[in-house]
Amino acid sequence: MEVCEGCEYRRELGLKDTWQKCRVMLTRKCNIRCPECAVIRYREPYRLSLEQWFRVFDILKKYRVGFVVLYGGEPLLCPELPEIVRYLNSIKLSHTIVTNATLAVKNPDKYLKPVLKAEPYGFTTSVNMIRDFRRDIDSELKSEVGFQLIQQLKKEYGDAMDLCVNGVVSRVNIEQIPEYIQFFTKKEIWSIFVLLHLARKEDGMYWWYRAIENEETAKWRFKPSDKEKLQRFAEWIEDNYNNLLLHNSIEYFKAWSSDEAIHQCWKCKYWTYPNINPDGTLMQCVDRPLSRPINILELEDGEKEKEVLRSMRETIASCPGCFWDDWECNFYVDKGMVEWARLHFAHKA
Repeated sequence: MEVCEGCEYRRELGLKDTWQKCRVMLTRKCNIRCPECAVIRYREPYRLSLEQWFRVFDILKKYRVGFVVLYGGEPLLCPELPEIVRYLNSIKLSHTIVTNATLAVKNPDKYLKPVLKAEPYGFTTSVNMIRDFRRDIDSELKSEVGFQLIQQLKKEYGDAMDLCVNGVVSRVNIEQIPEYIQFFTKKEIWSIFVLLHLARKEDGMYWWYRAIENEETAKWRFKPSDKEKLQRFAEWIEDNYNNLLLHNSIEYFKAWSSDEAIHQCWKCKYWTYPNINPDGTLMQCVDRPLSRPINILELEDGEKEKEVLRSMRETIASCPGCFWDDWECNFYVDKGMVEWARLHFAHKA
């Protein structure tokens, strides 16, 4: 199944018949309300049964998916998570659990320990800064507990568990990011970033597609006056890149100071990996289904493959863009980067 026509790097790596990874949304339920998050704005649909999830992972294995991201909502609220982890281990499908860490830290006996007993491959927590946690709502909700959990897991499991922190970079925390990256690199914990930016249409109006527009989120977005600051940051990354544990490519950070990043909306050009809704629906991203509703379980029928491809192209072509960038869709593929070796998780399958 060719899932990304025209992506030369896939052909070079012999990956034209596969997705490199898949994001699986186990639930849209969450115990916190981050102001920029759109996942919880949509009602929790019918959720697949445990047996159906097993079938989903068998399908992903069939298409040689190398890595599965288990996220939500809050995946620790999914009661089947320990069994899902055990099944992924049984079919040797690498994975990470992306958690806001609040439940894991506040009630570990109920939410964390049963999952740890299943021996998950990895954990990823949201950490936007490593000090001054009260500087913005998002960091106050997640960064402090995420910071605590990821260090706890590193201390207890060492190299036996793949650990990563993901951060949203904004005007609020960019001055801390070099210190942040160096801190986690010294602890042998990987970092990955996305940029929340000033996104405008040609008429100057904001896109309302994904992020919630309010006073809190407005102060996060970069402005044209920040271009020089973003360029200096990219130069620092380039000078130190080989000594940092970063999943993002250098080209991605260079793109931050481009006019496209500061003034325009990010728009995916390729569907480089699938997103799966809790009911099994294939999604372009967390809140945009394909133009023709298709459930991942339908791919058990090989005749559906062409329909998925058509729907994929139509969905990407009609996407209005959003406030969030997706570094793989927008720059990793566009630049023809063949740097999957930087993607630590992807090579452990």
